Amino acid sequence: MKRLLLAPLILGLTATVQARPYGLKPALKVEECTSATVQKVHTTWREPTNDRRAIIALTYDTKVSDLGLYLGYELEKYKHNWDTLGAHPPILIKDAKKMYKPNDRIKLCLKFVPVECRKFVPDGRGEIYSITNQRTRKTHYGRYGKNSCGGA
Repeated sequence: MKRLLLAPLILGLTATVQARPYGLKPALKVEECTSATVQKVHTTWREPTNDRRAIIALTYDTKVSDLGLYLGYELEKYKHNWDTLGAHPPILIKDAKKMYKPNDRIKLCLKFVPVECRKFVPDGRGEIYSITNQRTRKTHYGRYGKNSCGGA
């Protein structure tokens, strides 16, 4: 009798759960844009003393969880290799919290995909996006992943 009572419980626990995927990138081509909303600005650590680089969490689709991008000030193009956060310092959390507020509307545009790197390394990181805050009209850049494609 006890086995019959446990069977529905076990079946219920093993059923597939429809969770929102975390951090899926929008299906954009280079120079295409979409609208997004700021959810929060944070760091990889609870206490930003260990890593003060800002990550902006954006929602562009209600079916997908937040997209996290590491914020940088400038975007450089050097011999067809784009890099952000490289030659210029990243945006620190204390500054990012002044620049971006929850629910700010964002124009998110894909600027670069590291195609050459991915020919040799199966790495999903490195896309660079422009992030234009509709409230302040200022543009910053964000990279998907702390390191670029092929990085540590």
